[in-house]
Amino acid sequence: MEKECLRVVVDRWDDTYIYANVCGDGNAEVQVHYCAPSPYIAYKNCDWKYLSAVLRENCLLNLVCPIVSEGVVYPELIIFEPDYLVDISAIAACCESFSQS
Repeated sequence: MEKECLRVVVDRWDDTYIYANVCGDGNAEVQVHYCAPSPYIAYKNCDWKYLSAVLRENCLLNLVCPIVSEGVVYPELIIFEPDYLVDISAIAACCESFSQS
């Protein structure tokens, strides 16, 4: 599972882990550490416990720079519902330039 980004679908979660199925990998279930600091990531004191308020079954997550240790995934960054991010280049392409005389 040495990937730069891992896309998963949330199945369930508790106070420490998100249990999710990996997209495109036969729906293999992974255990994602999301609450409490982790020694495996660059931002050692970072946690994403606020996600528990917005998580729901079948929501999508992108796990950026995931590290796997003893069967647990420790991501550097968790992106919630990544398909809803705005592509600023697409928005800029819709704008017209106006010159002032």
